Amino acid sequence: MLKQAARGLQFSKENLALDVIAETGPGGMFLDKDHTFQRMRTAALLPEIADRSPRDQWEAKNKPDSQTQAMQRVHEILSRDNPAVFSPDLDAQIQAEFEGLVAGDAVVLDSIRDQKNCAGVRYPLYPGNPRFIR
Repeated sequence: MLKQAARGLQFSKENLALDVIAETGPGGMFLDKDHTFQRMRTAALLPEIADRSPRDQWEAKNKPDSQTQAMQRVHEILSRDNPAVFSPDLDAQIQAEFEGLVAGDAVVLDSIRDQKNCAGVRYPLYPGNPRFIR
């Protein structure tokens, strides 16, 4: 929906789908129509973190919340190799020009590296918490 709003409203015959509306009728279901299916990935926001699976599948996965899933994604990303994009010479020049700049490679935090399974572990997102990841 947000993607569609950013693009603006388009009132073409294809987008309005008056034929699909007439075919479906009052109180009908649009979700099983080809027109809806073809447009759902471009018009709808499908977040990577939020679990949109049916409740029974979600419960079978031990009911992970969005924060737990986000931490699992952080763990996946930071566990990968992240070589510097710049040559060592260029990186040295940049480091000399901008004092205190973080080096090119990402460093995996111990709290993430040591965590084998993020399920059920919560990292509240406020700095006053002793487990807050800085």
